[in-house]
Amino acid sequence: MKRLIWGVCAMLAGSLSAATLSGGWQVMPVEIDGATDLTKCLPENGEWKPGNFGGVCPQAPKAKKGNLMGGEYNCYFKTTLDVPAEDKGKSVYLQFGLNLCHAVVFVNGKEAGVAYCPDGGVEIAPFLNYGGANELKIFITNCGFGTGEKLTYTGRDDANPSFGQLGFNCWGTKRKALELKVQSANWVETAWVNPSWRKKELEVFALVHSLAGGSVKFGAQVTEDQGGAAVKSGETEAKLRKGVTKVKLVIPWQDPVCWELVPNAHLYRCGVSLAGGNVP
Repeated sequence: MKRLIWGVCAMLAGSLSAATLSGGWQVMPVEIDGATDLTKCLPENGEWKPGNFGGVCPQAPKAKKGNLMGGEYNCYFKTTLDVPAEDKGKSVYLQFGLNLCHAVVFVNGKEAGVAYCPDGGVEIAPFLNYGGANELKIFITNCGFGTGEKLTYTGRDDANPSFGQLGFNCWGTKRKALELKVQSANWVETAWVNPSWRKKELEVFALVHSLAGGSVKFGAQVTEDQGGAAVKSGETEAKLRKGVTKVKLVIPWQDPVCWELVPNAHLYRCGVSLAGGNVP
């Protein structure tokens, strides 16, 4: 069976920024106290204390003990986020590493969105005060409060040893508890390819985030795995909606060298890029 094997890299449109999570963290584990409405976060019925965002999620005194499948983990975290004025118009994105729990994000008292486990994120740019301090509050839950849906898990205990962790290692995957990413208004989160020997073409896909929507040039370039000049390339006009858009590019290819089960098999690498539409 003939196959084309690929490595895919996304050329992210990023930029340096002085934005920082600068205030230190305050932590408040909260009680369920009979609450059943999963569309609402639990009330702040605990006490704020200094802490960290990472490691094992704290539990309230009356919370059911156990790992994140059987126990009850509901906790607020808050800190100060400083964003310089020159970042206005850019994406300011919170990327999470969540082990069997979700995060509801509030910025300056307004709900910005929900980050779902394991690696969800939330765009917070529309909620920020630029050139000054912002209050960032995050509600962590494994019970579904604030998300509308209770989290379930049917996997094996021994496959995931880090229950209750914000930031974790599992099956060789390392995820930080929280990363602050400041980049262009339109940017690529991930990309992948679907080669077809029968159609003699390469389909290139990407998930593109956009603050306001609009049009960008979505391009792809194929090189030998070890580098060198491009062997194939293409570009298309991509219409983006506000939020996340799946974009697609088809590149005809009549004569690729196919992978075979032999030493030093032939490989290609495909990179994707954006141009225009608030992409530097």
